[in-house]
Amino acid sequence: MRATLNKSPQGCAPWIGMGCKAQTARDLLSVALGFAAQSATIPMARAGRPDECVGTFLFLASEALSGYITGQTIEINGGQLMP
Repeated sequence: MRATLNKSPQGCAPWIGMGCKAQTARDLLSVALGFAAQSATIPMARAGRPDECVGTFLFLASEALSGYITGQTIEINGGQLMP
C-alpha cells in the first residue's frame, strides 16, 4: 500500500491514498493498521481498485444496457458483504 503525504496549510498531513487525515506518524500507523485489519475481512484479502468498479458504473450509466433495471443492489465489494 502506497500513500502520498502533502502538507496542508493547517499543518496536517492528508493521506491522499486513503482520504484520511493524520497529524502524526502514530496516527498514520493507526490508519494503516485499521485498513489492513479491514482488508483481512474481505474474501479477496485486499481492497478493490477503481478500475475494478468502472465496468459496473458504466453498465449502470448506460440506458441501453441497464435501462430496464430497477430496485436492485449490485455489490462491488470483493465478497465482503454477501446477502
